[in-house]
Parts: sequence; C-alpha cells; structure tokens
Amino acid sequence: MKKLILLALCSIIAGPAIMTASAKEPSTKDLVEETRKKMKTDKLAKKEVKRLTNERWLAFEGTDPLEIQQSKQIAYSNTTDENGEVLFFMGNGSFTTNDKGAALKFAKKRAYLDIAEQLETKIGAAGNMELDASGAGDTNVSTNKNSESAKSLVAQKLSGVRPVVQMYRKSGSQYEVNVVVFYSRERAKEAAAEAYGKAYQGNPELLERARKALEEL
Repeated sequence: MKKLILLALCSIIAGPAIMTASAKEPSTKDLVEETRKKMKTDKLAKKEVKRLTNERWLAFEGTDPLEIQQSKQIAYSNTTDENGEVLFFMGNGSFTTNDKGAALKFAKKRAYLDIAEQLETKIGAAGNMELDASGAGDTNVSTNKNSESAKSLVAQKLSGVRPVVQMYRKSGSQYEVNVVVFYSRERAKEAAAEAYGKAYQGNPELLERARKALEEL
C-alpha cells in the first residue's frame, strides 16, 4: 500500500515536469529543419545547383555538397517566428584573388560586415542617427567614426559564425569565393547593443537613440 501511495506521489510531482518538457519551444535549428521539409527545399535547390554547376561553381573542400548548401540557404532565408518575422539576417560576401584560402577569409569578413551594415542601416533609420551629422563638420566626423567603430565591432562579434554556403570557382590563376552566413536577429541585436554601447559611450543622446532603435527592430 505504501509503495502504491509513493508511486502516486511521484507521478503527481513528475507530471508538471513531463508536461513542461513536452511543451518546450522548438530550437531555431528545429524551425529551420521544419521549414526545409515543409518547403521541400532539397527539390528547390536542384534547379539552382544546376545553374551554379554550369557557371563552374564548386563546394569548398570539407563543406556540404552544393545541393545541401543551397537547400539550407533557402530554408534559413524562409524560416520565420510565430509572428511571421524572418528569424535570421543573411550576409553575403565575395572576394577574388590568386590565393584560395585568402579569398575565403576575406569573403567571410565581407559577409559578416554585410550583416553589420544591415543593422547599421536599420538602427540609423529607426533612431534618426543622422541628425547629429547635419551640424558642424567635427560632429559629422565624430558620428561617422562612431558608426564605423560600431559596425566593425558587430562584424567581429559575428566572426565565429560558420557559413551555410562556401563555394568557389577558378578562372586562370584567380579564385572567386562566395560565402553566405545566417545569424539570428535576436543575437544580432544583442551584438549590436554591445557594440553601439562601446562606440557611443561618449555620446549619451546617440546611445539612447540606438538603444530605442534596437528595441524596435
């Protein structure tokens, strides 16, 4: 009898925990995979890969085949939250040189910078950051320096993100590399908040505008 009561108590205590675990929100990875299946992106990617192959593009050694890279790109681009908002920023970067490794390195940097520039544009528009640039020349220079500093800091913050697309093609001795990265909007906003906090710490007014603009993104 005591064992039955103990088992019943355990079931009552464990019940909410089991319900909580089953109600756990899906991760972004799960959402991307769900989008990939729902949209049948593997099938959609085949047409794009055919075009890329005709243009002599190849997947970088050690990365996914082009079919998978393109399928993932479509899925990441179309994954949304419960409000229908796109979950990720997409950064695209290209670079051409006679050193394939160097071309990849700089293409990645340009992809990270692409996301940083998108954030800068959105913050600038939402926060009306250009107002301080319309006055004296010194103010204009200072505002531009702060903006470039913040953009650089955001790009550095993203530098560990693994690209979804890494491909190249060779023409003569030149390697052209193309890279596509995706970064969650929420984490990008956090990175921007930290970067703008450092860049604008000497200008409380602009810092406050940037903060409010980030809240609206």
